[in-house]
Amino acid sequence: MNHNDVCHAWANKIKPSATGCNVFFERDTIYSYGYHFPMARHVSVKGEDIVLFTTKGYSVSTSKHLSYAGRACSHLDVIHVENVMADNKHSHLRNLDNMNKEFEELEGAMNRAIKYKSHHARRRLGLAQNIQQYMRLFLPRHKFKLNIEELQEKYKELEADFEIQEARREAEREKRNAKQIALWIEGKIKHCPHTQFIRLRINDEEIQTSWGAGVPITDAVRLFELCKICRSNCRSMDSFTHKVGSFVPSSINTSGDAVVGCHTLKFEEMQRIEEQLKTKV
Repeated sequence: MNHNDVCHAWANKIKPSATGCNVFFERDTIYSYGYHFPMARHVSVKGEDIVLFTTKGYSVSTSKHLSYAGRACSHLDVIHVENVMADNKHSHLRNLDNMNKEFEELEGAMNRAIKYKSHHARRRLGLAQNIQQYMRLFLPRHKFKLNIEELQEKYKELEADFEIQEARREAEREKRNAKQIALWIEGKIKHCPHTQFIRLRINDEEIQTSWGAGVPITDAVRLFELCKICRSNCRSMDSFTHKVGSFVPSSINTSGDAVVGCHTLKFEEMQRIEEQLKTKV
C-alpha cells in the first residue's frame, strides 16, 4: 500500500491496521514514521464520531503525510488539536489553552494582513467553532465565551472575499498543473498534482482518482449507472446497498455527482471515463 492507500483505509475504517512505507495506522490512530508522531485519531464521544487531527508541524515528509491524511478524512467531523492522544482533563485543558492562544494570535495576524485578511478571518472563525465543539465534548463544565454568530456576521464580507480569492487560486492551480494532470490521466506519471476537481483514469482493472484512491472498474461502472438514473430522473440518493471498492457512497445529487468517502465525483468526469471504457471493449 502507498501512503494515500493507508490514509484512505484509516479514514474509512476499512481494516484494523495497515502499513505503507512511512505511514501506518493501528485501530483508530494513524502515525507518521513512528509512534512518536500520531497524526490523527478516530474518537467516539457522547454518541458522536469525530477525528482529532494534530496541529503539530514536523519535517517536510511528515507535512506531506499530514496532507494525505487530512484529505482522506476531509468528509468527516474533524477537530484540530495539538495532542490527538489527549485522554484526561489535564491533557484536554492543555489542548484548549493552545487553541485559545492561536485564536488570539490569529486576530493579530488578521489585523496586520493586507492581502490575506480574509484567509486569517476564516481560520479564526473555524478555530472558534473547533473550540466550541471541543469544550462541549471534552470539557462540558467550562463556559464557552465566544459568540459564533457575532463572528460570522463580523466576517461576512471577508468570507465573500475569501471565496473569490480561493476560486482565483484554484483556477491558477488548474492552469499551472494542466500538463502534469494530462500526463497523469495518460498514465505517464504516478502522482497527480492536487486540485479540488477530482480526475479519474483507467489503470488495468481499476479506476484511479487523482486523490490517490482506486476501485474496481465493475464497481465504478455500477456507481455511474446509479448516477445516470439520478440525473435523468432529477432525484437524489443517499442510501446504498453496495460498496464502491472498499468505500461506501454517501450521496448522489440530482446532477449525477457522487460523494464517496472524501471524494466528490463530477458526472462529466465519470462520463468521460465511461466513453474511454467503451473504446476498450
